[in-house]
Amino acid sequence: MRSRDTEKTIRELQQFLREHEDEITDEDSMHRLAMAFMSQHNSQLQPKQTEPEDASDYLELAEAANSGEL
Repeated sequence: MRSRDTEKTIRELQQFLREHEDEITDEDSMHRLAMAFMSQHNSQLQPKQTEPEDASDYLELAEAANSGEL
């Protein structure tokens, strides 16, 4: 997984935890919520899209072009 994808997943996890903060009573409950998020997230993974979605995607494409990864 690329760094940008990882950062995006972390932001989504943080948002998920904020939305369910009333369910967090201890470290175990936070861990269960994080595992539920990751299970849901992983089940939604699809083949990498080819069209850029936002400015970060365009930047990633430009960096890849400069490094010869395309």
